[in-house]
Order: sequence, then C-alpha cells, then structure tokens
Amino acid sequence: MRFDHCLGTLAPVPCGSAAKFEALAMMTGVVTLFARTESAAPPTAVTGLDLTVYPHLVAAFADPGARRPDLFDRTLRGLLTALLYD
Repeated sequence: MRFDHCLGTLAPVPCGSAAKFEALAMMTGVVTLFARTESAAPPTAVTGLDLTVYPHLVAAFADPGARRPDLFDRTLRGLLTALLYD
C-alpha cells in the first residue's frame, strides 16, 4: 500500500504520526493540484469587465515573467519542512 510505504519513508523523521499524516495529506493535495493545473485547458477569456480598476493585476498578467521550473520542488520541500520539522 502506498500510504504504508510513505510512512516507512518518513520513519526516520523525528515527529509524531499525526504530523506525518498531515504532511502526507497535504502533499497529496499539492501533487493533485499541480497535476490538474498541468493538464487543464487554457483559461477562458474574460470580456466585458472594466479592468482599469485593477491596474496591478492587469500589469501582472501582462508580464508574468518566466515560469520558475523549480516551483513544484520548492513547494513540496517547504510544505514538508514546515509540517514535519516545526
């Protein structure tokens, strides 16, 4: 069973089982979110809105910058560190 294997992997981590359960649940949610985002259709265009009232949002979407390739790794590392080593 995958869950048992994950708990075995976390065996050396010095925290209680409750923290490990929480970490595994959160990790599963984050992985699912990333997978769904990668496989999702492009967003639908929004029309008919007065976007001038949101200048910062418009600017951010106009130039989002390069996608950071390490986002998935950084997210999981940060999440697991915060939940297991706090």
